[in-house]
Amino acid sequence: MNAKKSRRRGVVLSSTGQQKLETARRQFEKAGNNGDRFTLEELSERTQLAVSTITRVLESQIGVDKLTIDQFFAAFDLLLERKDYHSPEQLAAEQSTPDRPAPTAAESALGPIESNKQIVDWGEAIL
Repeated sequence: MNAKKSRRRGVVLSSTGQQKLETARRQFEKAGNNGDRFTLEELSERTQLAVSTITRVLESQIGVDKLTIDQFFAAFDLLLERKDYHSPEQLAAEQSTPDRPAPTAAESALGPIESNKQIVDWGEAIL
């Protein structure tokens, strides 16, 4: 019995691609949205992508189809280049350092896990 090797599909934005998209998005927000940030719904209208897909692209944690990222870039008059995206495995390698190993698949899916971090909620503090 031959064991099938599972294929991983999809790409995520590289740090270069994230910066490029963020810069263009800010320019469009200043020029056409009175400087206000686009909502997910506005981004959906502009890119013709579902809100859930936009979230996946912006979070760069779950791979999406390359054409999806191309469509997102085109909505902001950007040309998608090879350096703007890579496989999710390359993202894990890019994020790992000698002090911090690459995140596991579960950690990548859940986002960054921060340990020993105390969170203080001042929402009901009386001054």
